[in-house]
Amino acid sequence: MKQRLYTILLTLTVALLLMVILCGSLIFLWLARSGRLQRLVDVFLVQEHQVVRSEQEHFNLTVIANNLHFPWDIAFIPDSSNLLVTEKLTAQIILINTETTGGEFKVIARIPDVMPVGIGSHCGLLGISLHPNFNENGYVYMTYASSGLNGKGIQHTIARARYHNQALFDLETILSIDSNINTPSEYITSTHAIKNTIIGSGTCGMRMAWLPDTTLLVTIGSVEYETREIIQRFDNLRGKIIRINDDGTVPADNPFVNDPEISDEIFSVGHRDAQGLTVSRESPYQIWSSEHGPYGGDELNLIVPGANYGWPLVSYGYDYRERSTIVNSLEFLGLLNRLPPQTLVRSALDDNHAKYGFQEPVRIWGRDGGRSVAPSGLMWYSGALFKNWKGNLFMALLYKRQLLRLVVENNQVIHEEGLLTNQIGRIRHVAEGFDGAIYLIVDQDRGRLYRMTPR
Repeated sequence: MKQRLYTILLTLTVALLLMVILCGSLIFLWLARSGRLQRLVDVFLVQEHQVVRSEQEHFNLTVIANNLHFPWDIAFIPDSSNLLVTEKLTAQIILINTETTGGEFKVIARIPDVMPVGIGSHCGLLGISLHPNFNENGYVYMTYASSGLNGKGIQHTIARARYHNQALFDLETILSIDSNINTPSEYITSTHAIKNTIIGSGTCGMRMAWLPDTTLLVTIGSVEYETREIIQRFDNLRGKIIRINDDGTVPADNPFVNDPEISDEIFSVGHRDAQGLTVSRESPYQIWSSEHGPYGGDELNLIVPGANYGWPLVSYGYDYRERSTIVNSLEFLGLLNRLPPQTLVRSALDDNHAKYGFQEPVRIWGRDGGRSVAPSGLMWYSGALFKNWKGNLFMALLYKRQLLRLVVENNQVIHEEGLLTNQIGRIRHVAEGFDGAIYLIVDQDRGRLYRMTPR
């Protein structure tokens, strides 16, 4: 009897082991074929050089620098092979020589008072940009989150410093946007005004772009669920794109500059978390922005001065609320391409922007419950190296782990091509160098700087 029982147990154990091996093999093959396995592999293995084929161009992808800690933005120094990169959590500004491929870099500054909110947050040391007349004045501009008044909330800071001999000097704040002032009567008015918002969150935005008249555009992130109605108020700067002069003052021709009830810096309204901002290189100059929606509803917008883009009153996405931990985990791992209908909650009364007088997006991703792409940096390509891509719009994608090439005609996207999908990781930003090459930064603990050149 015992012998028979042992035989049965052994048979069941072997059968269970074989089933586990079979299921494990099937899951491994599915992960490999779907590209999800690469998401883990690219964290540990770096392909120093590779050749990539696309629809119109073949290009070499080369690693310029390794071991960057969650890099966020790039700025190229004129008349040199050097560029600057910001690190979100360390608050460091890194100098990299693009002529080397050894991964060496130099820390030239650590910005004080930066408040990193966490790895998953969109706050910390973020944007970096050089003044259009950098060769004359040496100004480097940066955007970051710092602690709000009395140590509460998040303060959006726009600052500048002078660059000389591979170092930064004379750091000064030109605009602070605080999240800890609750009533208009508590406004602080000065040359460097502190603008009113309510409780802060981890969506900072803060991408910069220069207009031809040397005024500066900056995206300012919105607050989340409990206080997001503040975005549609015009007496504060959260959830807005702002326009300022290079010293932080207000241009006289801003859209609302003569209205005493509207903050003078406002350029456009109703943005959730715009992490991409770019200005076309040829006249008539156009401003384009990429914006994180809620679940789904990621947007590409053509920015019109004075326009309202609707958040949070209208959106093509859904709220992240009312989902189980299991559903959240499966979606995060990429095991759910579309959430169950019962977990989706409309974030707006209606998804028709124009019906309520708001500006419609040019392109929407993740509509009706589909997965978000998480758009970040944005770039118009104008160089001579990639002739077939001249005039194309490039978007860095975080969740999709892809560089997206967009062909735009008459302000409409007529074609899309995904490049480097699941090959190098979460792409935080894309930028064109003075040499016409395309540079990418990968957002992770051991982040990398890549250069794309024609094969």
